[in-house]
Amino acid sequence: MLALLLFTGCNKLKTKDHMIFSIAAVMPHDGTPVAGVRYRIVEYKYKAKFGKMLGEPSPTGWELHGLTDNYGKASGNFKGVIKINYEYRIYFDYTNMVLPAEISDYIIKGPEYDILRRSAPQDNFYTIGIIPYMPVQFKFMNAACVDHNDIFRYKSKNIEDKPYSNFDAYPWLEGPTLNGCVNLEGDYLNRLAGHYVFKWEAIRGDVLSEGMDTFYVSPGGNAIVNMEW
Repeated sequence: MLALLLFTGCNKLKTKDHMIFSIAAVMPHDGTPVAGVRYRIVEYKYKAKFGKMLGEPSPTGWELHGLTDNYGKASGNFKGVIKINYEYRIYFDYTNMVLPAEISDYIIKGPEYDILRRSAPQDNFYTIGIIPYMPVQFKFMNAACVDHNDIFRYKSKNIEDKPYSNFDAYPWLEGPTLNGCVNLEGDYLNRLAGHYVFKWEAIRGDVLSEGMDTFYVSPGGNAIVNMEW
């Protein structure tokens, strides 16, 4: 898949160690690989004087192109100029990704571009996540209702979307429609597919109850979330 590398111009000094890169594109909610993510590596050169870079770099004309394959993978290596005024940037184009036919709306968890690093090759390993939106219906039911004074609130987060975010800092969702002896079927709303963690608190007869659950929704699979407390 990798194109033949042709260096243009007079590149006098080349490193013995290749610049390496690796890309994995996947739909993290179900592990489906994503083919067709295009990458483009561009060589830039700074004007330098007395060891200092001047202004913005300009492309030298050398480029390397490729696509993620049917396994959502792409990788490669190349010899670059090992002079401090040379830089290699990798650009990502998600325009022609190959996604399941039923998916048309999604978010991309991946960079638009980055600077490749020879000294820290592990930074050149890119994991790209494509998370689709889907219609989800939430059903709320106070299964142990005491009376109309019952109070309920909850918070949730999508683990694939924000795996490292501080869940405690998320705002509570609450309001009169969730209080009392509620038995409510909500409208279908556009939500991200994947695994959710769900935390709730209920006050019934001045007694606080609380819990934490998880649920999973996916296009073509489960699209209804039953919240009972």
